[in-house]
Amino acid sequence: MSHNELLGIALNIRHIESGDDRFNEILTRHPDIDYFTSKKRTYWDRQFGYFKLIKYQPENCNKFCPYKDSCIHTTNILSTMKPPYGTMERIAGYEEKLYTLDESVSDLEKSILSAIAANDNMIHVIKAPTSTGKTEICLNIMQNSDLNFLYANPTNILKDDVHRRAEEKGINALRTPSLHDKEMQAHIPRAVKHHIDHLYNSGRYRSVDHYISKVAAEQDIECLKEYLNEKNKFHKYKGHVIATHRKLLNMDGEALGKFDVRIIDEDFILKTVIPNQVSIPVKDLKKLIKLVDKDFLAGSITQSNYNRIYKKIAEALKLSKTETMFTLDSFAWEPDNDKNCPKAKKESLDDDTPTPIDVSSFCLAEKFYFRKASEERNLKEDTLVYLKPIQLKKGFKYIIISATADEDIYKRYFGSDRIKFYECKKAKYAGILEQFYDKSMSRYCIRTNPGIIEKIKQLTGENPILT
Repeated sequence: MSHNELLGIALNIRHIESGDDRFNEILTRHPDIDYFTSKKRTYWDRQFGYFKLIKYQPENCNKFCPYKDSCIHTTNILSTMKPPYGTMERIAGYEEKLYTLDESVSDLEKSILSAIAANDNMIHVIKAPTSTGKTEICLNIMQNSDLNFLYANPTNILKDDVHRRAEEKGINALRTPSLHDKEMQAHIPRAVKHHIDHLYNSGRYRSVDHYISKVAAEQDIECLKEYLNEKNKFHKYKGHVIATHRKLLNMDGEALGKFDVRIIDEDFILKTVIPNQVSIPVKDLKKLIKLVDKDFLAGSITQSNYNRIYKKIAEALKLSKTETMFTLDSFAWEPDNDKNCPKAKKESLDDDTPTPIDVSSFCLAEKFYFRKASEERNLKEDTLVYLKPIQLKKGFKYIIISATADEDIYKRYFGSDRIKFYECKKAKYAGILEQFYDKSMSRYCIRTNPGIIEKIKQLTGENPILT
């Protein structure tokens, strides 16, 4: 390399921990090359000391790199590898092929029809640009088809909106009932609502309907009676259904089998899998192991269940002392009744009892991530994190339509043999998009950078702003 190239690399690598040692180690391993004499080594030692004294910033790639015109890069080597936290970087030399809106919409429709026609039980993931009308296309196909559609949205608000649009098109579709609808939440007594949330959060989904049936009859709660009637109607219904991701996940094989087409709107991993991560303070895990002991001695846990859960908690606590990420064996915890489920606190319908650990999902989880409070700005205590083991039931075909789906992530999560990925044509912008890429513009970023929106308005005028 030329001196200019070496200098450019040195000015970048010095910002990495032990980067100067790594640089000199490579020089030492190549003594046969004229540049790397012992005198040269001394020269670079002095240079690194000078860089540190003057506090030189990383050298811009365009000033020294012979590949600057062919490489897709940002400002320097470090920001290309990993942009600083809370920022975005402009990528040089990156161009993507764009199409007309009509071409983009046509390609999306063709991909959806191809996935519907496929005679398989794969997960068809269709990556489609935003604002190309994926919901409208799906409703049009539904309107002109003899097949039964299940259309799942990430939230109840979106579910209600799609149902309204289906009705406007004259499509006869049933909207699944939900305990989390705003109107329903307003009429459920506070204590009852608290206990329902308690059952959901502790993973005891099977107990919810039993509890609702019991309390609706005992307390004569009209909205819960109506919910049970709607739910019974859904089980008997044969036709198009508009639901949520959560409802789809709770359907058994018989319910899923009633549909010829199962469409999941929006990125399933981003909207449903990732938000269902569980954070357990390490101190609560230590309490749980004592409660498991207590429940075993009281005879409410079998020897087999006790051995497995005690071992898993003990291993998690041990590994969290030395590892950031680790894997533990998975097993199913399926208590026959609530008495068999360890509780972190005594339950009561009359107070704000803290939610217990979701024992069922903890036992099923395999991948764990340890977060140390001393190393994170907004973390108050050491915490163990895992994703609830959410999966789409095998033996059925699903069609996921999203603008943010990532092929590699979907194949890693569901298995590459189960995914068929479609990359739809991207449409050109109808107007001009001015992107402010110096900051991430997340809610935290906006909150900690007062006046940033006003600054952008000064640069761009009173144009609409998306964050």
